[in-house]
Amino acid sequence: MNDRALLDADLDLPWGGGAAFVVDHELRYLMADGEALHAAGLRPEDLVGKTIFEALEPALVREVEPRYRQALAGEPFSVEHESHGRHYRTRGVPLRDGAGRICAALAVSQDITAQREAQALHARLQDWARGRAYLLRLNAALRPLGDAAAIQREASRVLREHLGADRVACSEWVSTDEVLVVAADQAPGRPVLEGRRLRLSDYGQGLEAEFGLGRTTWRENVGADPRHSAAEQAGHAALQIAAWANAPLVKGGRLVAMLTVQFAAAHAWTADELTLIEETAERTWAAAERERAESALAAEHARLRATVAALHQSEQRFRLLVEAISQAVWEADAEGRIVTDSPSWRAYTGQSLEQWLGEGWAEAVHPQDRAFALRQWREAVAARRRVDAEFRLCRAGGGWSWTHVQAAPLLDAEGRVLKWVGMNIDVSGRRRAEETLSTVANLVPDLLWRNDPAGRVEWFNERWYEYTGQARDEGLGERWVELLHPEDRQETQRLWREALAREQTLMREHRLRGRDGAYRWFLVRAEPFRDHGGRVCAWFGSATDVHEQRLSRELLEQRVAERTQALRQLLAHLEGVQDEERRRIARELHDGLGQVLSSVALGLSALRQAPQEPAAREKLERLHELMQRLDRELDRIVFILRPTALEDCGLGEGVMAYVQTWSELTGVAVDLELHGLERARLSAPVEAATFRVVQEALTNVAKHARATRVGLSLERRRGLLVGSIEDDGMGFDSGEGAGAAGRAHWGLLGMQERIETLGGSFSIESRPGQGTAVLWRVPLG
Repeated sequence: MNDRALLDADLDLPWGGGAAFVVDHELRYLMADGEALHAAGLRPEDLVGKTIFEALEPALVREVEPRYRQALAGEPFSVEHESHGRHYRTRGVPLRDGAGRICAALAVSQDITAQREAQALHARLQDWARGRAYLLRLNAALRPLGDAAAIQREASRVLREHLGADRVACSEWVSTDEVLVVAADQAPGRPVLEGRRLRLSDYGQGLEAEFGLGRTTWRENVGADPRHSAAEQAGHAALQIAAWANAPLVKGGRLVAMLTVQFAAAHAWTADELTLIEETAERTWAAAERERAESALAAEHARLRATVAALHQSEQRFRLLVEAISQAVWEADAEGRIVTDSPSWRAYTGQSLEQWLGEGWAEAVHPQDRAFALRQWREAVAARRRVDAEFRLCRAGGGWSWTHVQAAPLLDAEGRVLKWVGMNIDVSGRRRAEETLSTVANLVPDLLWRNDPAGRVEWFNERWYEYTGQARDEGLGERWVELLHPEDRQETQRLWREALAREQTLMREHRLRGRDGAYRWFLVRAEPFRDHGGRVCAWFGSATDVHEQRLSRELLEQRVAERTQALRQLLAHLEGVQDEERRRIARELHDGLGQVLSSVALGLSALRQAPQEPAAREKLERLHELMQRLDRELDRIVFILRPTALEDCGLGEGVMAYVQTWSELTGVAVDLELHGLERARLSAPVEAATFRVVQEALTNVAKHARATRVGLSLERRRGLLVGSIEDDGMGFDSGEGAGAAGRAHWGLLGMQERIETLGGSFSIESRPGQGTAVLWRVPLG
């Protein structure tokens, strides 16, 4: 083509900021120029005169070649693409010569970056405007609602309609149960999920950590997403969920709520949509929490008003109650002196006003209790603590009655004592009942006591004082702990505190020191005693002497341990005898029967070579096959009884040879791992026991497991031989134990005894349908 053809061509193609290219039928550049060319770091001379194959990278050749050929075939093209961070629209047309023949192709690239950016900005502004309009609509819809559940339902409805989703649901986290409870569900035409309890694992693998961090997660096409297993994809398909987004809310470092959006068809989520979901979750939660707080505040105000009214009524009732149940009600000044009259005291005791004032009240106390009563009162006044004591008072008509006095200081705003108020309650009837109880309690051989609700001892029977040698009241409160054996003290105190906190029975054996200084074992039991309202009002306890029984039991346990050790030694000896017997039988079979079979085989070979009738030859062939089978079976039996590789080369080679033979016979593949066995050989008992465990376990797999694959590992590790055999078979309930009668034929107990005889540990892990793992460890000391 010549320059005239270029001038005559229809070049009405704007290419400001872009570039223009002309290629001939050989795809050789005839012209190349423009800003885009220079932006790519190229000059016209880098392209002109060269074919596209010579001038361009292979990847770019694959992109432009079909376009140039399309134009050279007479079909214009137009395409948008990106290059070196700029957006271009490239249009191509054929160029014709004077005779109308296509002689070249012209491609003009126009820089449309600014146009694309303007379009993107316009689209963003539209999305922003739609988002703002949606949020205004959401706020308007939520503002008049006065119920948290209604707020969540309305927010779910508005979001579902805005996104065109198939389901939107709000869930709240219940920390006590560690579940999300669906509080609102908007999914017309679908099953309602409100009230459904979901664990975080129900949302899919690997999402729990994301939820805990408050990160929004989404899937655009679950069925094609490799992050979901086949089972999860099938589950989503059954629920008609193809795309979803979950926006968790984390407040104060803990998950509080979740907003879920689902589509029945694949959906490409945009950043604006995900931001809108997160904003909706925040606003919905804030609105619901605000409504809950306002409702709670209103309820609290109502409760406080009711409480104030109830307090006024309660105060009146309390005054009447105190006057009804008390012997006397009285007051004292801040120093504890009686300065105010108490008609109820004087009416009960018969004292005059002058006798009552100051500390004259003490004259109404029984002479044997007077010093105690005065001491209790003076110490309480000095320490400004409550008084709670019992002593005897005289009665106006004569005689004495037990009284329970309670008094407390009234303090001002700065904590100073204003005065003391007290009351006395007649407890003579209770005292008489306690004396009767004490008489009965002293008839039993056990040590008995009573505690208050806080666990402090209030009373012991006579047997306690006789055994411990304590003086009266010496062990009250918590001083009984001093009699515990030092080795038992800490644990007994811990269990007692735990029983008090849980209000549950305590039962324990510990040692108590007697008056002679010797310790004896006691079975201790403490029970809570409850009132009609179910509250613990006291504790009753007993201690039964079980010293002889305890010593007998310890002696019996020692003898059992000794017998067990002796049985294990006997078992080890029997195992050695059995192994030696197996080797002897194997030698006899190999040397005796093996030679006979070899002789018979030689004879059969000679007969087969001699001329025979067809029928006789056929019988000889069958007999020869039977002899070969018998020879193989003899080799197998000899190998099981006496694995030569084990004796000659050690445990590793022996197990490897046995596994290879076992796998060939059963057709089950075995993944064998041996570590640290190539060093010095292990002791003969360890090698024999380990080999027999491997042998028995693989036999069980072949007979019962229906497995397709087995993993076997043996490792010498820090003075231990650690072994495991795992299969993918049908499994069983390992809760029945290795020694369960129903599985005795599996030989599990035999394996366990072999390992434990060597001082090792043996365990089995299995569940129906999930395979079985046999694990053991043997010390190599």
